Amino acid sequence: MPLSSEIGSGDDKCGAVRPLTRHDVDAHAAMIEVETSAELAGILDPSVNLCVWRRPERTEITALASRVAGSLGSRSRFVFERDDGAMYQAVTDFLPAAAWDVDRRAASAWRDDVLSICEVFADCVEAAAAMVVLEGPSEATCPRFHVDRVGIRMLVTYSGPGTEWLEESDVDRRWLGAAGHGLPDDQNGVLRDGAKIRSLAPFSVALFKGEAWPGAERRGVVHRSPDPCGAPRVLLRVDALSPDE
Repeated sequence: MPLSSEIGSGDDKCGAVRPLTRHDVDAHAAMIEVETSAELAGILDPSVNLCVWRRPERTEITALASRVAGSLGSRSRFVFERDDGAMYQAVTDFLPAAAWDVDRRAASAWRDDVLSICEVFADCVEAAAAMVVLEGPSEATCPRFHVDRVGIRMLVTYSGPGTEWLEESDVDRRWLGAAGHGLPDDQNGVLRDGAKIRSLAPFSVALFKGEAWPGAERRGVVHRSPDPCGAPRVLLRVDALSPDE
């Protein structure tokens, strides 16, 4: 079970990403890496709280995302609905207009990838509709380790550093949130001695369990936004919508 990348937790926040070796994970909050989109359904296993499909990077898409990151502003969003014939146009309009001006072929590939990702998400969690958000933050939007109050969330980094996360053995959940008193993560007690901060590889598709997922209470993935270190960052986020939303 190969795992995602790892970065050091020292002062060199922008240090090079190094590959992880195989290692054991907590049986009640395991991370698994899969080889196909269909295997992302592994997130439904009660013992798994993070499932990653590490895809080959599409350089034409990542290059385009990097070029137009600044035109995203804070975020762009739309509601994905299964079996809605208007979704193709919705995703076309969802991408920044600058993307179509810069490289229409790469923009078409990006649109198709977003649509495919939404369909995979809907199939995995049996969601009739999902909120899809694309953002290009210039700084870490959630710089402290935390747990999302959602069921299952999908993340894909198209440009820049990937989301950072902690294995269960590396985190002390007692100091998450307000208990950390606003202190940096290396001072607030969240990181256990020798903790390794891990990072999702760009273009990987990750499914996170949050605290709202049945059976995942107090076991949601502990993660944070990385410092972009001056690099353009573009992140896709997909969340299931309940029927009344």
